[in-house]
Amino acid sequence: MRKHKLIIFSLIFAVCLTALNMPVPTRQGVNYSVRVYKIPLYIKIMEFIDRDYRYRRLSLEITSGKRSEKEKVMAVLGWVRSSIKTDFPGGWPIYDDHILNIIIRGYGASDQIADVFTTLCAYSGLPAGWARIISPDQKRSLVLSLVKFDGRWRVFDVFRDMWFINDEGDVASTDDILAHRYKKALTAGSDFDYEEYFKNMEQYINGITLRPKKQMPLQRIMYEASNLFKDEQ
Repeated sequence: MRKHKLIIFSLIFAVCLTALNMPVPTRQGVNYSVRVYKIPLYIKIMEFIDRDYRYRRLSLEITSGKRSEKEKVMAVLGWVRSSIKTDFPGGWPIYDDHILNIIIRGYGASDQIADVFTTLCAYSGLPAGWARIISPDQKRSLVLSLVKFDGRWRVFDVFRDMWFINDEGDVASTDDILAHRYKKALTAGSDFDYEEYFKNMEQYINGITLRPKKQMPLQRIMYEASNLFKDEQ
């Protein structure tokens, strides 16, 4: 009986070892050209868990001592703006891989800095995501980050260090923006013309994807499982 158990255990171990060493695809973009290469499954799993731990630890450090949801968001915004540079030289490569790598490199484009901001907000317990708003002439775009705190989705342009103030003096929500009940906060990006983008905003924010959830193991498993069932239907 003991021998049979040892054989079964050995078979299970061999199957697991084979599965964990299976090559799986991973992607990296450099200057908008995507390269696909393969790494062992166990490496991909370990890196995923490591990134989750680092996001969680960093968000705790940034928001330490902050009690209200608004204080946490503004602390994350301040950290991102001081730590991730957007005015990097034009010849520097634009990498598109993991959000953690953007944090390590310390620079990124508008969508990348929005990724860092919304991910750290999500790890601070606040639903967050971003949307790319296309201008009416279809030639330009604006990346807006949305964070839900105090029961409302608030709007930030992290790239320009900009947010908006409603009639009550609080950070403006999507409803405030759509109803034109807002003014710009006086920051470095205050000369940017947002009005033309806000005309098209509603159609984009209604379908916002909460991308930061995909960085969290449990949420990622649920996401992949839901996609699997969709494919079978």
